[in-house]
Amino acid sequence: MIKSGRYRGKPISKASLKFYLGHRAQAYFKKQKYDLALTDVNKAIKMDAKYFQGYFLRAQIHYSMGLKESAITDYTKVIAIKPNWQVFNNRANAHAKIGQKNKAIADFRKSLAMNPSNHRTRKGLERLGVTP
Repeated sequence: MIKSGRYRGKPISKASLKFYLGHRAQAYFKKQKYDLALTDVNKAIKMDAKYFQGYFLRAQIHYSMGLKESAITDYTKVIAIKPNWQVFNNRANAHAKIGQKNKAIADFRKSLAMNPSNHRTRKGLERLGVTP
């Protein structure tokens, strides 16, 4: 388990290192350097198993890599820690991509219940042939 680290030769706390790794992973993700992003976000998650932002980012990375099942697993971890409409919406999209229509509909409905005005969630349901 990582306890602390160094940044530019100076010691930094475990919490600071976790956020540093998370931010760097986000930067790698934006540059589509998925392997580097996964390396950093996995280290950050290893430091804090309840780091929901890390699981969310890792889900996005997996989704972008075409690993929809892995994305669903990570979105589910986020939901267990800190559920919100965006996570349900994203997990619904992943379910839809792999043909799990009923699970997608259920997640879109949960997302819509949390944020009734969200047009992305409404569009997701419409794509599945369901009236929001």
